[in-house]
Amino acid sequence: MKKISRYLDKRKKEIIKVSSIAVAAGVFLALIEAVEGLIVGSLSMVLDGLSHVSEAGNAVIAAIGTYIAGKPADKKHPFGYGRFEYVTALIIGFITLDAGIAGFMTGVGSIINPDKPTHSAVSLLVLIISMLVRIFVGRHDVHVGEEYNSRALKGVGKNEIKHSILSAAALLSALVYMIFGVSIEAWIATGVSISIIIGAILILKDMLSSILGERVEEKFVRDIKKAIMDEDGVQGVYDLTLHNYGPDEYLGSVHIAVADDMKASQIDYLTRHISDKIFKNYEVKLTGIGVYSVNEHDEEVIEAHKRILNLVKKNPYVEQLHGFYMDKLEKDLRMDLVISFDAPDQFALRDDLIRELELIYPDYTIKIYIDNDFGMLA
Repeated sequence: MKKISRYLDKRKKEIIKVSSIAVAAGVFLALIEAVEGLIVGSLSMVLDGLSHVSEAGNAVIAAIGTYIAGKPADKKHPFGYGRFEYVTALIIGFITLDAGIAGFMTGVGSIINPDKPTHSAVSLLVLIISMLVRIFVGRHDVHVGEEYNSRALKGVGKNEIKHSILSAAALLSALVYMIFGVSIEAWIATGVSISIIIGAILILKDMLSSILGERVEEKFVRDIKKAIMDEDGVQGVYDLTLHNYGPDEYLGSVHIAVADDMKASQIDYLTRHISDKIFKNYEVKLTGIGVYSVNEHDEEVIEAHKRILNLVKKNPYVEQLHGFYMDKLEKDLRMDLVISFDAPDQFALRDDLIRELELIYPDYTIKIYIDNDFGMLA
């Protein structure tokens, strides 16, 4: 326990603290509401009380998952355990789905065989407290989850807010029964359960998308590329690729364009400086910085670059050309193209461009490498 605790940063400690508060609130409300619901014979109160247990369980999972995600890298998992937070959120989604289905089945059963509750002022007060605490704790969980980019904690908070509707529904059904003698709580409990099921499906969809890998926020990418571009000697920034190993935990690589007469010692200093700068300012570890050389002196090469750039820009599926190099001695012409995912056939498009360029430069071997658009062209 102590070993992992040493590696927990401020973000993870705050998430665990807030999750612990949610656990305490959930257990307390579950006890008083479920007991009172059994006393007065109210299905909606019992369901509401049991939903607190579900919320408390979700908060426990969020806390444990965040704790495990703080475990340092080891031989078997050299990239650390940050992605365990995604697994945690996935588990919460399945638990929420199960709770929603159980509530739906119970609600339908009560519609078929209705009970007659005997509400009191105490039961109404319990429902009001339950609703207010849920709203307060849920909003706080969502706020902290957004601040520290914890999808698990945001999921816990959203569930608490949605379940506050269940408390409100139980309160409404109690009032309707006390005033008009009509029991609607089974119908309301069923409706709220459907809402919980839909919410759980959305959580699962969001988490599966995260596990598969998503585009990085455009502003984040733009800021990193600008920071690199601001360095003296850098003429272009390309192929920025960021791999997510947990919320806000990135490893990445990038290519920079520099003058072809830059010395190796200068390139070494420049790339090390860029790596240090990006990690310090954005906490992104650049594991590799590749180099494209730019010929600034040969007019024939410069003109060929412009001509080819104008040619490929006519194709609506070509998003970027970079890494251009023309070796007049070896008769070698190579470049990288970023081709849109919308292109019907990326390889056919590349082959067509090669054939066009072979007509213009018949003495050259044309090499075009396809780069995927990872959303890093911002």
